[in-house]
Amino acid sequence: MKLLLSAYACNPNHGSEEGNGFNWLWESAALGHEVWCLTTPRGQADLTKLLADRAADPIAQRIHPVYVTVPRLADFAYRWQPGVYLHYIVWQYRAWRAARQLDAQVNFGAVHHVTYNSLQMASWLWRLKKPLLLGPLGGGMVAPASLRQYLPDWFKTETVRNLISSLLSTFDPNVRQSLRHAALVMTANSDTAALARRLGARKVALAMSVALPESFRTSTYVPRPPLAGRELRILWLARIYPRKGLHLTLAALGQVDKRVKFHLDIMGDGPVGHLVPGWIAEAGLQDRVTWHGSVPYDTTRAAYLSHDLFMLCSLRDTYANQYLEAMALGLPILTLDH
Repeated sequence: MKLLLSAYACNPNHGSEEGNGFNWLWESAALGHEVWCLTTPRGQADLTKLLADRAADPIAQRIHPVYVTVPRLADFAYRWQPGVYLHYIVWQYRAWRAARQLDAQVNFGAVHHVTYNSLQMASWLWRLKKPLLLGPLGGGMVAPASLRQYLPDWFKTETVRNLISSLLSTFDPNVRQSLRHAALVMTANSDTAALARRLGARKVALAMSVALPESFRTSTYVPRPPLAGRELRILWLARIYPRKGLHLTLAALGQVDKRVKFHLDIMGDGPVGHLVPGWIAEAGLQDRVTWHGSVPYDTTRAAYLSHDLFMLCSLRDTYANQYLEAMALGLPILTLDH
């Protein structure tokens, strides 16, 4: 089938949304589809190099990147967070115009919008009047107000975010039209699924927004040694943002009976990394926690295998890839039920 993929964020050398966009592109072509991918020039050098390196691969031969540019003013605004939204909105409009011209030549069998995966930003491509697949989408998650003390910029990060989300869902016609015209809306969590249904989506299905290569798994689960006579080894692994809940995790562990032997390894760094030593001291865990800072991704697999418990209590998350990684390696998870 001739497939049009919308992947604003798409880069084979990056993780997160960019890596997700590329993985959908590659795997769609691996299924045998001829794929035209609308994306930004930001990942062009890396994508061009990869396709050149794999030029003999039939999968690479079925991939046709289409780089959609925006005016200089929108590119300039991209350096600030509010400007990222402006850049994306302008890009979506230009991508739709490019898609309309391309469809007149190619006659696509279906359209799939992948990134950004925000329900509130939706897609312009419903206007092509082709079978439309959206997602997996996020955006319906709300942090529990009862835990606001662990999100110090609550008004900025949550109140304003929720207000903007509500305004976009209510007044941006693209949101409702995208959902109502979509043949299938895939969502990464039940909160977003419920929101999609309220806004008029006809068919909604839960779908993982991340995946792991077969090589990451083990052929059998590796048994952990008995706890008798040793401490419980706990792992926390993520980028250190307030919403990832490290402060909450440390506060909770600080309440554990001192007779219980455990040690927490923190792997990761981020915008609030400078606060971590203070959080550890506040919880009285200086002798029970080791903060390793940022670690290479290829070392994380060994970390999952060498611990007894994975503890990541995100206050708001679309779907943390770490949960999938921990489950793949048989590591029990302690997290919030929300």
